[in-house]
Amino acid sequence: MKNIVLLSTAEWDNPFWTNKQHTACSLADLDCRILYIESLGLRRPSIHPRDWHRLIKRFTKAFSLPKKINSNLWVWSPLVIPAPTTCHTKLLNRIVFSVSLYLVMMILGFNDSILWTYNPLTKNYVSIKHFSSTIYHCVDNISAQPGMNARLINAEEKKLCNDVDHVFVTSSTLYRSLKRWTKNITYMPNVVDFKHFSKARSRRPAPNEYIDIPEPRLLFVGAISSYKVDLGMIREIALMMPSWSIVLIGLVGEGDPATNIKEIDDLSNIYLLGPKPYQDLPIYMSHSQVGLLPCLLNKYTESMFPMKFFEYLAAGLPVVSTQLAALNSFKDCFLTGKNSFEFVVHIKSILDGRSTINPDHASSIASKYTYEMRSVAMLRIIDRVLDKSMRR
Repeated sequence: MKNIVLLSTAEWDNPFWTNKQHTACSLADLDCRILYIESLGLRRPSIHPRDWHRLIKRFTKAFSLPKKINSNLWVWSPLVIPAPTTCHTKLLNRIVFSVSLYLVMMILGFNDSILWTYNPLTKNYVSIKHFSSTIYHCVDNISAQPGMNARLINAEEKKLCNDVDHVFVTSSTLYRSLKRWTKNITYMPNVVDFKHFSKARSRRPAPNEYIDIPEPRLLFVGAISSYKVDLGMIREIALMMPSWSIVLIGLVGEGDPATNIKEIDDLSNIYLLGPKPYQDLPIYMSHSQVGLLPCLLNKYTESMFPMKFFEYLAAGLPVVSTQLAALNSFKDCFLTGKNSFEFVVHIKSILDGRSTINPDHASSIASKYTYEMRSVAMLRIIDRVLDKSMRR
């Protein structure tokens, strides 16, 4: 049984789970013991009330022992100063975190542990030499997110890639970028909880909110943030086709509290439903006609493989997306639009039954990319890494 310390960049109870929570659960299901460490704070807190709420919540949790989720999984919220800027605060963070982690690992019996980190600043907090093996799982270009210290993150990420035993990336763009710093790197795209999202293909009663939302319903699920979602395009589509309902499920401003939704908030055929429980998402997908990926094209999204892509496919939803590099290998599974006009043309073809995309074929492709399959493949690579280190 492997002991894995998983250093995340996401809160465990975030309404929209990311790679980190899903991977932790998948590894735990494969009989690994997981210590999931919540985000240490890559971005300096803003004056936005949401950031202050998070700080207060983290402070209250910081004095508790790790929370046991199941027999193989614990969640811990360490006390650290988010995004420290001075040498003294950085040193204080390192001492407090390292000592606290050592004590927590002793209490839980995490001996001979593997470090699995998503945090490019990991080496600022802990010495990675104390672990039997070290993995960096890079799923985003974090330095391109709003409010990040790009210079620091890029410099530390380079050092981390040089020093860890292996790097996993979720897009070809990330692969090309990080391969400059390590030869021990593997591309494994984002995956899906196929069993969960394929429930959408079994017809169930529509959610209550949909009673007053007429078909056709065009659905977007995810963080509604101005650095990722093309809000202008959504507005243009809504204005061009007022008989279509555009449904947005997600937290506004996740990752970017400055997000302004005024340009879409005043249109009667755009419905902002807020975040929904994970277990309910297939129901909303089941009663929608198209899955939307209206992503902005920028430095962040050029490295992004949206998790919702395979989730839509598993649910049997035809997908219309902007031209994301990470999706190039799956061109026969979705339609690509460069602007709002092309989106409208593609959506019309889907609604009229003229689309060349076969939802059954697309769903079968998604079924080959599951968390269990990817976790098994990753663990095999880690076993080779451990075997190699033991021979030295």
